Amino acid sequence: MRRRIVVLYVFLAVIVSSLVAYVTYRYSSQMYISEVENSLKNEAVLLAYTLKNMNGSGINDGDVKEIAALMDANKADKTYERRITLISREGDVIADSSALSDSMENHLDRVEVKMALEKGLGTDIRKSETTNKNLIYVAYYSEDIDCIVRISATVEHINEIRNTILFYAVIAVLFAMVISSYIALKLSNFVLRPISRLVKEYGDNKEDRESRGRDKKDEVSQLSYTLSSLTQSLEDIIKELKDRNARVNTIINSLNNAIIAVDKSMHVIMINPVAKAMFNINYKNDPVGVPLVHIIRNKRINDLLIKSITGNMVLDDEIHLTENGKRIISVHVSPIYPDEGNENNGGALALITDITQVRKLEEIRSEFVSNVTHELKTPLTSIQGFVETLKNGALYDSNVAVKFLDIIEIEADRLRSLINDILELSEIENKKQETDLSYFKLHPLVAEISEMLSNAAEDKNIDIKIQVSPEIELRANRGHVKQLLINLMDNAIKYNKTGGQVIVSAQVFGSILEISVKDTGIGIPEEHTDRIFERFYRVDKGRSREMGGTGLGLSIVKHIVQLYNGSVRLVSREGEGSEFIVTLPVIAG
Repeated sequence: MRRRIVVLYVFLAVIVSSLVAYVTYRYSSQMYISEVENSLKNEAVLLAYTLKNMNGSGINDGDVKEIAALMDANKADKTYERRITLISREGDVIADSSALSDSMENHLDRVEVKMALEKGLGTDIRKSETTNKNLIYVAYYSEDIDCIVRISATVEHINEIRNTILFYAVIAVLFAMVISSYIALKLSNFVLRPISRLVKEYGDNKEDRESRGRDKKDEVSQLSYTLSSLTQSLEDIIKELKDRNARVNTIINSLNNAIIAVDKSMHVIMINPVAKAMFNINYKNDPVGVPLVHIIRNKRINDLLIKSITGNMVLDDEIHLTENGKRIISVHVSPIYPDEGNENNGGALALITDITQVRKLEEIRSEFVSNVTHELKTPLTSIQGFVETLKNGALYDSNVAVKFLDIIEIEADRLRSLINDILELSEIENKKQETDLSYFKLHPLVAEISEMLSNAAEDKNIDIKIQVSPEIELRANRGHVKQLLINLMDNAIKYNKTGGQVIVSAQVFGSILEISVKDTGIGIPEEHTDRIFERFYRVDKGRSREMGGTGLGLSIVKHIVQLYNGSVRLVSREGEGSEFIVTLPVIAG
């Protein structure tokens, strides 16, 4: 590599020196020619004036030769000799100081002669056909003597200038070569020493670098191979890190839990989409690097993170949120350790889980167990009391015994109905999708249910009207649809007024079937409409039990409708009756 640098510097020195010599030569030549040309112009004008006084028409070759010799003798600059030529307007040579004018050809075609006739003064540089030397010609036309005075001089002195410049240029080149070689060696040592150190330090990390480095004696080539290998290694590492980050981000973003990570100064270093949605973070840019308090204004969460960072401890807490609806979240906070065994953490990570539904389900389960216990306890207590009464002697009184047995039978039926409804509701809730689907007509099913409930309707003089087209057909579980209609129609009869009506209608809207069960009964107060489909919820608990209701009928209706991704809604006014509208988006025809 040093040899290349030295050769390059020497080459540059030679090129620069040559260029300088050439420019100097060109400039000196131009200056010399310009000086000679100006001098000849002055002499031509002076000579024309002199010839005017000498009666120039009688001048011959000898006179001109003497004048030229005299001018050369009196001229301080001896670097060139003058040649004087007198030329007529027709181009004929009148006299010449270096040749016989009679033997010379017509000069009308000469460049300087043409220019002198046109402009009064003309110049040209060319090789003379008479003397065979490079001459500079200056021609001056004088009207006073009516001829052209041409003075020429050799420019051979330029060769001397060239030789002098060439001599000094060679010396300068040699001097530049020595100086440039010295500078190149010093510079190469200055540049290549750290390069060699880099190659030695980083080029021995891998065997392939070593083999490629040994094959090259050039330090820069070795460094090039080393840097290329390091670049490839860095690209591989960066690619691996990107792949790893992509996998980690995919895993984090696919979690159902909110994740928030902060550094020691409580600035966000990571937050997943679930956390943004949970805390309604509408930050324009990526919130990474932003203080957590600017995007999550929850003191308990911030305090947990700070406590985890400062105390190096794992913390758990349950927080009730009121923003965007009442919610309950479970927060698990742990410190972030940058390295294994490093006791100083680099921040904290919060894993946040929305447990609102879990707590609600626990509350529902607790309430369900309580309601089931209460509903089972009532008939069992009644049965147990009448059994004890019969054992104590009432059994032998036939009238009392029959009455008590009738009551026991009623309570047993109520208990059986309750257990059946609980089992049915549990079965429906555990189903992910409906099974046992079949095609059937809706009108015959409604008629069948109307027949089943006819005795109860007759007892209250209630008229059941069926307004269902015989053409309506659907694909569903016939047993579940039957149970849905039984619960709705049975409630319409139970809570109806004596002499009232129950109207069952159905309409098809595109692929949607809408079933309506409407009564003219006592209606449901508005404050109860939102909870009417809850388990064991009763508007009038005492009256519902008297009518044999279990409190699960409407809940069963709701869960059956949900199996078909349908809906059920209530339209009711207290004292004016109720209408339950079921929408099933599963129509076959």
